[in-house]
Amino acid sequence: MGTPLHRAMSPWVWVSILVGVMPLFWLGDVSFILDEPLLITKALQANAAGVLETVGLRGTRGIDYGPLPTWMYQALLMVTHNLVNVALLRCLGSMIVVVAALLWLSRSLSLSQAFVPVILLSPYLWHYDRVLWDNTLLLPLSALCLASAVAVQKRSLEGLSTTWPLVLCMACGLAMPLVHLMSAAIVAPVALHLLVTQPRAVKRAWLPILGVLIAFVLISRPYFSVAFSNRSADEGHSFQFQSLVFAIQGGRYFSAAGLDYFYHDGWASRFLFPGAFVLTIISGTIAHALFAGGLAVSLHAGTRRGALENPQRLRRTTAWLLVGIVLAQTLLNTATGTNQHPHYYNATWIAGAVLSWLVADRLLAALAGRVLLVLHSAILVVCIAGIAWQTHSHHGDQHDHGPTLANQMAVANEVTRLAPRELRIENGYQQWRPHGLNACLAAAGYKATANGPVVAVRSLSADPEMGELEVVKVADGQ
Repeated sequence: MGTPLHRAMSPWVWVSILVGVMPLFWLGDVSFILDEPLLITKALQANAAGVLETVGLRGTRGIDYGPLPTWMYQALLMVTHNLVNVALLRCLGSMIVVVAALLWLSRSLSLSQAFVPVILLSPYLWHYDRVLWDNTLLLPLSALCLASAVAVQKRSLEGLSTTWPLVLCMACGLAMPLVHLMSAAIVAPVALHLLVTQPRAVKRAWLPILGVLIAFVLISRPYFSVAFSNRSADEGHSFQFQSLVFAIQGGRYFSAAGLDYFYHDGWASRFLFPGAFVLTIISGTIAHALFAGGLAVSLHAGTRRGALENPQRLRRTTAWLLVGIVLAQTLLNTATGTNQHPHYYNATWIAGAVLSWLVADRLLAALAGRVLLVLHSAILVVCIAGIAWQTHSHHGDQHDHGPTLANQMAVANEVTRLAPRELRIENGYQQWRPHGLNACLAAAGYKATANGPVVAVRSLSADPEMGELEVVKVADGQ
């Protein structure tokens, strides 16, 4: 049997850690063109003014997003102004939480740790956890929120103290609206679930809960007092079938399907090899089947009657919660007319992971099931490797990705070193989307000098598939 520590440090834990650090490699190749540099610029300006930012970026409907991501970047920028290092610290911290939360869920629900690396191989998780964005902070917060909620139920069944996981769950749940209001799709079901299933635990922990609530009110009051002040007039949303089914298509998040959203049509054939689109179809089919199967298993488990042993009782109550999260996201997407964009899964992705896990846990007991999951994992590895190599070897592109963060930071450092009297942008892409380079220049501390040279920033190649920028001295200093 082994001790709990021995079981916790099984080989699959080490494999999970290894896969969890994959996003850290070539991290400087991330995109940095619009929202990301705007967030960094807000953080730099707030630090320069010596204040905490009140709001985050403004959404397309005029609602200001929460300030928590900006606060995080303010803190990281006090450590370093090298934005590649900022991205490294942010990604490392996030992945530590995600891996820990998945292993915690594995232990609480007695699910095989062998599926944790498969979850971590999600190309969407790999993509989103690397970028300096706001919405992506929901990834670790939602994972820790669900893991602690399940732990509350498990410890309650075992007669152990539930206060600390309950307070942790509550803290994560209250933090998420300070990132993005779409997090209501997980916050509301988790809160309702614990109030209904664990009323005694909530009552026993009233004092720390009250403390967390008071702290939240004090911290969030400045934000919520202005968050909706610039909201555009609500024109209503016509019913969209895609919004209705968006939540139950969450299996996409754990597959190579739909990545043309980031890399355009035909990306697999361009990045990998001709006909590689077949791999994305296979991966998508497997992932969607796991998700749909998990939803069916949860619906069945949630309706079972009669006395159950503690592990089965925990699975049943967790099944209610998972179905509730999917239902809440369906209602939210339908009410707001939101769909298509995969970042709408970033608050509820962890529910999709556990739903898929419920089926994978059974498949791992059979040789055919293990072969299927190995095939799925191999496809994900190949796709992530192909995307990473394409971006790294081309230094980004002159399309939606833009020059890489590392390249823009290197250009900014060189321009700052030269201290030009005039800086020319001889690059159509940078003139169209100047935010990235401007944020890097601000982070590098760029200041023009009266007697400096004339410097130009231009593309190293006319090929739109090549994103690298270079610094050219046009005229010497005076």
